[in-house]
Amino acid sequence: MNSSRQPNCDLSVVPSIVDVLSLLSMTRRTMNSFNSPFIEWGLMQQTYFDRLRISTAETPRECTRLAKSIPLTLLTVTFVSSALLWQIPTTIHGEEDTAKSEQAKAVSKKRLEIMQSAIDAFVVNSKEIESEKALALGKKPQLRYDDQVRNLLDAGVWRIGEGGRPTAFITIELYGAGEGRALLTYEFISLSKSNFSMISMKGAAWSPAGTELEMLPLTDAPVAGDSEASRLVQMREIARKVKAVQTYKGQKIELRLLPQPIDRYRDKALQITDGAVFVFANGTNPEMGMLVETDGKKWTYGIFRMSTAPIAVDIDGKVAPGIPPNAAYGESRPYTATRHGVRLPD
Repeated sequence: MNSSRQPNCDLSVVPSIVDVLSLLSMTRRTMNSFNSPFIEWGLMQQTYFDRLRISTAETPRECTRLAKSIPLTLLTVTFVSSALLWQIPTTIHGEEDTAKSEQAKAVSKKRLEIMQSAIDAFVVNSKEIESEKALALGKKPQLRYDDQVRNLLDAGVWRIGEGGRPTAFITIELYGAGEGRALLTYEFISLSKSNFSMISMKGAAWSPAGTELEMLPLTDAPVAGDSEASRLVQMREIARKVKAVQTYKGQKIELRLLPQPIDRYRDKALQITDGAVFVFANGTNPEMGMLVETDGKKWTYGIFRMSTAPIAVDIDGKVAPGIPPNAAYGESRPYTATRHGVRLPD
């Protein structure tokens, strides 16, 4: 009977089941990190073969083959297992993110419905404005925003008047009041010299006597372009030259021009070939509005308040008329505000 000598193999360099379990545990802990188990598996395999090469010259050939075959099997199993584990949280977190996104959309939709219902509750009348379109209530906000620093959960700017220069703007803001409630705040801004009134079934009322808006010439502006696209470029350039600095609670805040106008219009009755409304904001919260208009040749502009704080204005480095602090509130004021409580959606 022939017998063959079995080599005395030192397999201490082979990764043990402890190593494999350690890798699986590490993979579970780092599934949300940048390093995937694919990378960790590669690093472990490289570490093993580095160990193996240290004693290759002294290791019998049979041991070398055995040392190579065992870890490859273990590491392959680990690789597949950890890859599967790595995919599990991706799916779970993906589903959680989708659920959160859908929930946020639902809450946003319900908040918009609350704000739109506040607009729809108004009845607008005027003995001086004959056009019904000029008194039409906006069906959607021209701008939507929030301001978490001020606990402003949701807000929008609505236009009064369909087509032509806006008769007025109304902002509706929802401020958190705790326990599923909010303060719904109205800000009324008249842009019309003609008198009109707005009465809401929810209690708010406004009958402004004129407007603070004053249209001024832009003497240094180029001749208006012959297309809507070219005029939009010109209007943006005009707005970019405006610097607005608000003083709020003793702090100077340079307002940011939002890149897109919130409204675009023409008005034959006022000889406006093209016009746009730009907004200057603290973050995304609008603090000042600006009309830029042309009769087809020359340009004019007018600024209007969207908050109570004073705003200093300069245009192309030259001081321009700004906005003083709001003197008082009242139903007949060109700018005023009021509020009442509402229940928020769950």
